[in-house]
Amino acid sequence: MRDYSRSRIKRVFDIIFGVIGIVISLPIILLAAALIKLDDGGPVMFTQRRIGQHGKTFLIYKLRTMKVRRKPDSALTLKNDPRLTRIGPWLRKFKVDELPQLINVIKGEMSLVGYRPDLPEYIGSLTEELKKILAYKPGITSPASLFFYNESELLSKLPDAEDVYLRSLLPCKACLDMHYLINATLLSDLKIMMATAMSLFGYKFKPDYIGKCLPCKTLPNVGDGS
Repeated sequence: MRDYSRSRIKRVFDIIFGVIGIVISLPIILLAAALIKLDDGGPVMFTQRRIGQHGKTFLIYKLRTMKVRRKPDSALTLKNDPRLTRIGPWLRKFKVDELPQLINVIKGEMSLVGYRPDLPEYIGSLTEELKKILAYKPGITSPASLFFYNESELLSKLPDAEDVYLRSLLPCKACLDMHYLINATLLSDLKIMMATAMSLFGYKFKPDYIGKCLPCKTLPNVGDGS
């Protein structure tokens, strides 16, 4: 079913598992929210404009992991980033900060499995071919985000992280996720969700079609996703 990624079946799948996910994760979200508040007294939630399906912007919901700052910084977060709160690294490691995006899924702005939504200025750097990924909904998890699970660590090893992100990493991720979405099925979505849960315990996911994405070949250590 080549149109599955834009089908009503996928939307029903998202709603059912999105509601179940909210119910199950609510105690974790509330606990994390309390710890964030106790840490520095700042706001619990972080919202930001991201690019979604058909190039439309939407507000993405996340638990705040960065210190409150008046002036904007780079949108990239590196390993041991000094802007992180004390609890921030743990929330990011176990993807707890992403759980509020289940609200975006229920609202129809995101899917459970898609591509990670990015900033408008970053998406604008993609080639016209790779921008075709915007025909689909962004997701909470994706093959590319699983493969680059340690993205912040990879970027922290590079002298010009933002340049590498825009020139190589973002195109590689877009290519991997677009290839997946074009060929996705209900079963493959279930497998990606399972792989996402397993990644929290050290499982390393590698798409078997990575060799078909030329942008990925320009990245260092892309063979192991580290």
